[in-house]
Amino acid sequence: KGLIMTMSLKDLLDKSQFSELYESAALLKLISKRPNVGYDAEELRNILLENSTVDEIREFLTRTNNERFQQRLKYLKNHFGEDAFSKETFEGTARDFSVLLPLPKAKSNEDDDGKIPVHESPTELIRTKSKLERQIRTEWKEGSVLQVYSTSGDGWYKGKIARIWTRKSNGAVAVNVEYERDGKTYSKEMEISSGEIRPIMETESKEMKMLPPLNKRAVSVLYQPKLPIAKPTAKLPTKKEQKSIITKLLKKSSKIKPGDTRCIVSSTWFGAFMSHLDNKNAEELPVGPIDNSELYLDGSLEELKKGIKEDRDYKVICEEAYGILLSWYGGNPIIKRSAREVGVLRRHIALDLYPVVVTILRANAKGEPVQGSEKKMNFSRNYHLADIRRACGKKKVVKIELKDLEFEIGNQLDAKDALGHWFPCTIKDKCEAGGKTYIRVGWDDEQYCDEKYDEEIFLYEKHRFARVGTKSSTSEAKVAYKVKQKVWARLRYAKKRTDNSYIPEWTQGVIDLVKPTKRLARVVFIKEKTKYWYHMDSEEISNSKKKPTGGYVDGQEQPQQNKDPIEKIITPEESVRIWLPRQGSATEKNKKLWTLAKRELDGKTLGQLRILSGTKLLVEDIQLDGTWLIKEKPRNWRDFEVGDEVDALDTANKWYTSEVLDVKTLKDGAMQIFIHYIGFSSKWDEWLDAQGDRLARVGTKAKSKRKGGGDENTLGAPVARGAVGLNNLGNTCYMNSIIQCMSNCSDLTEYFLDQTYVQDINPTGTAQGRIADAYAATLDAMWNNKYKVITPVALRNVVGNVKKEFAGYRQQDSQELLSLLLDTLGSDLNRVTPSTKKEIKEKKEEEKKRKREPTVEEKFKEWWNREHERHNSVVSDLFAGVEKQTTTCMNCGDAYVRFNRLEVLSLMIPQKSSWFGNSTVQLSHCLDAYAKEEIVEGVNCTACKGKRRKIKGVQLYKPPKILVIHLKRFRMGWIGGEKIGQYINFPLTGLKLGNCSIDNKATYDLIGVSNHYGSTKGGHYTAFTKNAMNGNWYKCDDTHVRQVKQASVATRAAYVLFYKLRN
Repeated sequence: KGLIMTMSLKDLLDKSQFSELYESAALLKLISKRPNVGYDAEELRNILLENSTVDEIREFLTRTNNERFQQRLKYLKNHFGEDAFSKETFEGTARDFSVLLPLPKAKSNEDDDGKIPVHESPTELIRTKSKLERQIRTEWKEGSVLQVYSTSGDGWYKGKIARIWTRKSNGAVAVNVEYERDGKTYSKEMEISSGEIRPIMETESKEMKMLPPLNKRAVSVLYQPKLPIAKPTAKLPTKKEQKSIITKLLKKSSKIKPGDTRCIVSSTWFGAFMSHLDNKNAEELPVGPIDNSELYLDGSLEELKKGIKEDRDYKVICEEAYGILLSWYGGNPIIKRSAREVGVLRRHIALDLYPVVVTILRANAKGEPVQGSEKKMNFSRNYHLADIRRACGKKKVVKIELKDLEFEIGNQLDAKDALGHWFPCTIKDKCEAGGKTYIRVGWDDEQYCDEKYDEEIFLYEKHRFARVGTKSSTSEAKVAYKVKQKVWARLRYAKKRTDNSYIPEWTQGVIDLVKPTKRLARVVFIKEKTKYWYHMDSEEISNSKKKPTGGYVDGQEQPQQNKDPIEKIITPEESVRIWLPRQGSATEKNKKLWTLAKRELDGKTLGQLRILSGTKLLVEDIQLDGTWLIKEKPRNWRDFEVGDEVDALDTANKWYTSEVLDVKTLKDGAMQIFIHYIGFSSKWDEWLDAQGDRLARVGTKAKSKRKGGGDENTLGAPVARGAVGLNNLGNTCYMNSIIQCMSNCSDLTEYFLDQTYVQDINPTGTAQGRIADAYAATLDAMWNNKYKVITPVALRNVVGNVKKEFAGYRQQDSQELLSLLLDTLGSDLNRVTPSTKKEIKEKKEEEKKRKREPTVEEKFKEWWNREHERHNSVVSDLFAGVEKQTTTCMNCGDAYVRFNRLEVLSLMIPQKSSWFGNSTVQLSHCLDAYAKEEIVEGVNCTACKGKRRKIKGVQLYKPPKILVIHLKRFRMGWIGGEKIGQYINFPLTGLKLGNCSIDNKATYDLIGVSNHYGSTKGGHYTAFTKNAMNGNWYKCDDTHVRQVKQASVATRAAYVLFYKLRN
């Protein structure tokens, strides 16, 4: 439907993925089905014809051989009726195509050159151009002035018709148009009805200066634009007055603080506007209305394109400036964005270009959205789920009715944990063991809501239960216990508890260990020779000098509690519950569309939760009696959802904690889940019967997650923020070395830590976004300042899935891993998807028609635009450089230039004979060797026709922002190869590329080194990294990280160098 609404027949014919369908005339049949598209055949025909020119319709109908012609005609008659098409349809002139539309009576206006069908009906569809424009085109002749869309695709230019003739092949009128660009003359050939030429009309003169996006096909100036255009409302001042007003407002726009609102405007339009003010040429065409169409995704009126950058793509101005420009020139509606403080490594203020726009729906008692409750709210992608709770809730006072405790699944109450501290909790299960009844509770406190903190409490321990809100609300931190402090504590485990007749006694002890962050203290009972941990806020520990009194006497039940309602103040965050869209279920009976967001998700960002723009969230408000509106029944543990954890029995008959990755229903109604054994390679992932014996409730069968499964990070303060050790997972020092270097590429790390990467995830990428997620999680653990050592097992597993060589435990090459990471991340985060990717065609015929050969810069721009339409990611933004290869014939001097993209610059180490009389090899020597010209023999020359000697030269035409240099130390030979251990002297600051690059101003500073010690048969990798926050150098050797002096960074072990472009 989207294609039909926005594309013409010719556009569809030119798309390779549709050409076969059209050749068989099956597409019309396919898209005419109402269930798939929502249009009937007549409506589809009208839409197709409305977006197509007459010549395009003829091409569509006749672009085939006679046999296929008849087949196509048969299809068209079947769908559109016998009378809709006639022989004249295909043999007549362009004006005969009016028979395609069996519309009501149409009037005809007589013109000098014949009849032009004109329909008064608003449903007129054969309308390639307006009557006025058609008349102008028929009057064109040699020398006529018009506008032409340039071959290079950078906009409209003024040109004139150099030749006009009628083609013998199809009888169409064709023109050859000449135009000037950058002081040079170009020519372009097309049919007179083409949308890439247009008349210069006084009524539309304001639009003539507009430059359309590079990746859009030029359309007639008289076509309706996609974006609404407002008309000017104020008298246009003089250029001098305009410049004075806008200059003052631009200064105002530059002063920005968090929370301020700014507008963005297309750099193309704003640049044309500023040039217009500086140009004193009176004949210059006026600036057109504000056109921001190139900033939006194709077909969208709200979502901005990915990867747009300030100055290059848009200009930031204040709202007042935009309003004034809109009043002067008219144009597209205002684009407003809020400023916020961003960055983890370097805090700065920037506009939030891509806010997460979610739709908030209020819930009724049935768990369904209340009609008319939709409300759109904007959040930053690095906001947490708790922020949505606060934004959607409000402070309330509720009256909680105190009832007798009921130990039923799903009920809420206060309970005392094993350390003696009161927390609100929810009963998850009720079981029997040894003739005694116990309940399993999950703590509702945000810090302890994970399932691993769940406890099982026997019902006879009644002193550990209280009505919800009566105990947990008074559990405030009061005492900070210290080591060697004498205390009184209840010796809870000194006697086996079999019923409620036993009450723990107060016994004196000494604290020997404390954990202040967790508020835990360990008490040593000297007489009993035992040690137990207590929560500092517990009722079972006291710093009283005298023996405390209180507690229950033997055989006494828990004291009767006051049943009068109590008032409790509820914070905005506590006043709502968030329900997320349900991702899957293994129970066909359960048709719920929403699943309750657990409190442990409050600390997750919207990016991590994949809450993107367009997501709908169901919000449930707490009632005045303190209960929730939706009475949710406890979910059966076999009612699986994506993301659930479950114990699973593998094929080796061992139980492991696993994660549910997918859920499906078979034809026979049976349910299956696709599980991943946490900590293992995904090659062991498998489908299991949801009701089978190989599954058990999480925590009941598996002793623990596999070692190294992601929970092996070592808590503690790192040497410095980001200077974190990495566990070796079995000869993975090569991976640790590269991760450490990449982690200190600040622009890349900020991109992941700020959750910007989430909006760029490409589901059709090599790893479907998995490697981007794993790398983001690794960086988050390295920079959150919580761990001194982490285990990058998730990243290692995903990399092993992409390339099996990295899945085992053999030593690998760090440079090869780096290339794989850059390639896969670039694919996973490619902003160009199949739905938006254009088919790139070489314009060889048009190049031949040029009166002169394009310059190297023109060739590069054309090549780079095509490359950008294929690969557009953060990797290409930062790491991609462009290599220019020039091959020159030594006989005729003909030169051939080609460009290559590179992300790693591999340099040969010069032989001893070329060390310039010095035993030390400089990095500049390696760069010179890379750029040194060489003579190649027997190469065909297309200019002088024969095998010739040619000179081949290489240069960096576009240096990258992050220059990765690979020193080729390994040479393979028949006996296993050798390693070049020569010391390479490389600068730590101020690296100049010299003859290696055409950019003599590019200056680089070292930020990381991957070192290799050993030989080709084995060795060890380490890294030197310049911390992206404090600028100090650190040596990273797996789990060991220590600060070092800058002078110790350059060693003969240097293998891969990471340089960052200065400024």
